[in-house]
Amino acid sequence: MATVDRSNEIRTRAADRPTWAIRPGVRFPDWSVIHSPKAEGALGDIFAVLKIERWWDNVSDIEDRLRCILLQDYVRHGRAPTLPALAAMAGISEERAREVLAQLRERDLVVFDAEQDRLSGAYPFTDCDTEHRVLFDGLSVNAMCAIDALGAGAMYERDIVVHSRCRACDRSISVEIQAHGTALASYSPQRAVVWTGLRYADNCAASSLCTVMAFFCSDEHLEEWRTANHPDIQGHRLSMEEAHELGMAIFGPMLRAAS
Repeated sequence: MATVDRSNEIRTRAADRPTWAIRPGVRFPDWSVIHSPKAEGALGDIFAVLKIERWWDNVSDIEDRLRCILLQDYVRHGRAPTLPALAAMAGISEERAREVLAQLRERDLVVFDAEQDRLSGAYPFTDCDTEHRVLFDGLSVNAMCAIDALGAGAMYERDIVVHSRCRACDRSISVEIQAHGTALASYSPQRAVVWTGLRYADNCAASSLCTVMAFFCSDEHLEEWRTANHPDIQGHRLSMEEAHELGMAIFGPMLRAAS
């Protein structure tokens, strides 16, 4: 199976690992949780494909605050809030909320539905049905992709259970993450792996990159699926542990309080 494996090229010095300030004392991503060369290589390639600097360069306080309010509300109701509700929670006008959401959409931090008139997602979550479900104390939320699902617990500092399916055969895959989202407690089946494909289009990871980031019940099914569906798309085959590192690095800082 051809993969992008840059383990021999991995940058080992912290100074070579790009970071962005989200808020005072909080930097993105959290490189401290990346221990695997494969996870580091995958993270670097994903950032290159996404042009990740767009997420945080010159991000305003109101953009960050509205995004945080939106994400906190997601785990209260399991879906994105309406524009009036979001504006009320932020203490701003609906017109101003719409302007800020447009800025966040340009950064590809939020997603709108097909008619472009309703907020329908904010990474890592979506209102659309996906094969990835994240359980928070009984509340089930759709995640955009496998990495988003695995990183959600670290973002909210909560224990979670992820229910997904093998993209090739539809076999159930479950992952339990404890210690406030930082410890991979168990997963089934034991041979399950994650594929992080590298494809980005139309300024929207949800409809491109996320569609090729999935769980597989085995390496054999990953290879069969890639051969049949995306033989030309490069990416990384990750163990569940490596994929969890990736999720924590990306989503762990997202809601972290300023210091």
